[in-house]
Amino acid sequence: MAELIPIDVRWPGAWEELKEYFDEALERSGASKSWAVEDLRQLALSGALQLWGVVHEGKLIGAASTQEIRYPQRRVLEIPFCAANSNTEEFWIPIYKDLREKAKQAGFAALVGGGRPGWARKLGGRTVYRCEFDLTGDE
Repeated sequence: MAELIPIDVRWPGAWEELKEYFDEALERSGASKSWAVEDLRQLALSGALQLWGVVHEGKLIGAASTQEIRYPQRRVLEIPFCAANSNTEEFWIPIYKDLREKAKQAGFAALVGGGRPGWARKLGGRTVYRCEFDLTGDE
């Protein structure tokens, strides 16, 4: 089972391990037009962004970032970027459930993120969807 572990980029070697995943996430999502990977490190150092490692059997297999979004009526936890090694899809549902529970316990009203379905890549396009997962009710 994979675990989601908060990463402090001040730890020796931590940023270097995560960086390759965020480079991939920025490039694949098209966000590299608006973000540089160094922006993520700087935001994490400032406390505006939390970086996470996805670890399975003691090995880093992916990374994710989260940030708090404050609206006038609620707080939302956004997942701006995530990426992982190939063939690790089976780990993402438990990781999502873990992050969802952490967000709910911290008092967030929703967990939001974006992505593109695999079929868009196969067709040579890129479709981006924005999803919101309500954390205020029961599943």
